Amino acid sequence: VSAACGAEGGCNLVLSSPYALVWGIPLAVFGLALYALIFITALWPKLSWRWWALWALTTTGVIFSFYLMGLLIFEIRAFCPFCVGSASILGTAWITLLWSQKFTRTRQGIRLALATTGLTVVMALGLYQIQKNTPPPLPDNFGIIIN
Repeated sequence: VSAACGAEGGCNLVLSSPYALVWGIPLAVFGLALYALIFITALWPKLSWRWWALWALTTTGVIFSFYLMGLLIFEIRAFCPFCVGSASILGTAWITLLWSQKFTRTRQGIRLALATTGLTVVMALGLYQIQKNTPPPLPDNFGIIIN
């Protein structure tokens, strides 16, 4: 797999690492699903709990992005502008909610953020153990990654 950030770019290292797949599914698919959930939730006008859902979704995204940035720096040792861009978008959405929605600074909002953070950290650590012990995918004769 060759990414759009150039042949020598860190994106190719990221995509060929054992951390690129979760249960054989590219991690980017899960990121796309998160973005889709955030987008749908934000645009659903009659959803009474949409701000709470957005707070939980963006908190999950930010905490998982910290995990992924840690992988980039300490495990993969590569720079992927798409990964950093995604983390920046999620961070911006999280900060926007923190500043614009007063409930995020209430006890209930803080509890939701802490519970979401705890759950995300536990899941990320479990995923790390699974992925760390998974050998990287092998390229076939055409340079395409297969499982």
